[in-house]
Amino acid sequence: MKITSETINEAMALLRQQEKALVSTHSQSKTGFPFGSVTTYMADHQGHPLIYISHLAQHTRNIKANPKISLLVSDDNDHDINAGARLTLLGMAEELNQQDVEQYAPLFFRRFPESKKYQSAHDFKFYRLQIKYIRYIGGFGQIFWLPTEQFLHQPASWQGHEQAAIEHMNDDHKDVLQLITKHQLGIDDSSLTMTHIFTDGFLLNTDSHGHQYIPFTEKIINATDIRQVLVKMTQAARAFVNEPVVL
Repeated sequence: MKITSETINEAMALLRQQEKALVSTHSQSKTGFPFGSVTTYMADHQGHPLIYISHLAQHTRNIKANPKISLLVSDDNDHDINAGARLTLLGMAEELNQQDVEQYAPLFFRRFPESKKYQSAHDFKFYRLQIKYIRYIGGFGQIFWLPTEQFLHQPASWQGHEQAAIEHMNDDHKDVLQLITKHQLGIDDSSLTMTHIFTDGFLLNTDSHGHQYIPFTEKIINATDIRQVLVKMTQAARAFVNEPVVL
């Protein structure tokens, strides 16, 4: 089966939407055996997963000895796990440098506020899985090794400076976010807030459905693209009522 841009986008959407993963490391105490554990994660702007783990944990000790790991993400909304989408990422785990910690720690804690309490306990550190291989199963018969260079995004100058756009949308255009969310996801939630913006889409926090990811209709390359893409998405959502769009 041919790999299309839609396949790539579906795999990235699965990675963005989900929050928990099975991480497999090389056991150091039981030589030759894999060691599986669960963790929360968040993908960075390029698409590499970030995890926040204690140096006392067995999987961290394993990573320090052998940084080759696997991260499995699956669609937790599918009742038939064998028919649902899942994504296996293989690569090298590396501890984040201080500059990346300063950029991504606030984003990670915004998605997982309960993790912030671990900052002063058990020597927790951030690690990034530098993806080398990607295995995506979108459903029955949809099985692919995805090209890493097509899956991952290139760094952009606006990344790390998107907070102003997020605050603008939450303060001045919450009605637009509600309209897009209802149109894209069928969720009608007046309490939602935008929490993250990525090259490929944005995350919302809702009272009724937790965190929800909405993909952009096109990739965000420059900061000005955020407004332009959101205007197009709002126009599509309002097309049936013929209302003007103001952003």
